[in-house]
Amino acid sequence: MKIDATALVALAERRIAAVEKGLALIADRLRASADEQFGSGGNPSWVPLSPHTVAKKTRDGYPRMTRDATIAPMTLQNARFGPENVLIRTGTLRESWTDASHLSHIEIIDVENGSVRIGSVVPYAATHQYGREGGGWQGSDIPARPIVVTDRDRRIAAEIMNTALN
Repeated sequence: MKIDATALVALAERRIAAVEKGLALIADRLRASADEQFGSGGNPSWVPLSPHTVAKKTRDGYPRMTRDATIAPMTLQNARFGPENVLIRTGTLRESWTDASHLSHIEIIDVENGSVRIGSVVPYAATHQYGREGGGWQGSDIPARPIVVTDRDRRIAAEIMNTALN
């Protein structure tokens, strides 16, 4: 007996390619969501900076303008440019979460398990994502200011996969 499964194999390959494409689009969505969270100050809103941190950023001249004296979009939060912006000093952390080509960006697309992960390997990223006891000025705690997967992200991801597979 012999069964020619060529057509089934071709169908399976097309389905796997559709899943890969859908997961890549979900990764795009997660990067956009991270950018929205940096731009709005978190979802839900992150804990504001301490007065000491704002004063230090002001003293140190952060955030900084670009070389041509313009404001880099990565340094804006709620359309404002200033030292009170949470998790924004140079824009590096934000870029590492939102720019797939950034050297510190992590992106794992796992077709076998149907999952996508994005993140940052900037040395201080984990401190800001999870918080840190005694890690701040004079041993103060640094509160967690996480980038999260929102309900909206989940809805959009489901729509993306439904479209990709149908």
